[in-house]
Amino acid sequence: MSVFGRNIKKLRSLHQLSQQEFGDLFDLSRGSIGSYEEGRADPKIDSLVKIAAYFKVNIHDLLTRDMKFSEKEIQEEVLVKSEKIPVIPTKFLEQRVADLESRLQELEKYLKNL
Repeated sequence: MSVFGRNIKKLRSLHQLSQQEFGDLFDLSRGSIGSYEEGRADPKIDSLVKIAAYFKVNIHDLLTRDMKFSEKEIQEEVLVKSEKIPVIPTKFLEQRVADLESRLQELEKYLKNL
């Protein structure tokens, strides 16, 4: 298993994501995630960038060192898991924010015309 493979497996585990759920976040197949974790394939650069940005980790660290998660990070994840707070995909949130901003603009126009 590659360093990258071990790290994404840790991230998946920490966030309680299956390979399929992890792949869905980044438009990757479950098979690709399995291949990365087993060291049979390497991700494309754009996938690396997306994964690092989503989990707020350094790309260099993701690729070159076994990442350790602090006790605080683990405790925060346990709290989230125990409260059964769902992991919401970034794409969904971005679309929701865009929809709300659009609706706000419509309301502002409406109010100006009163």
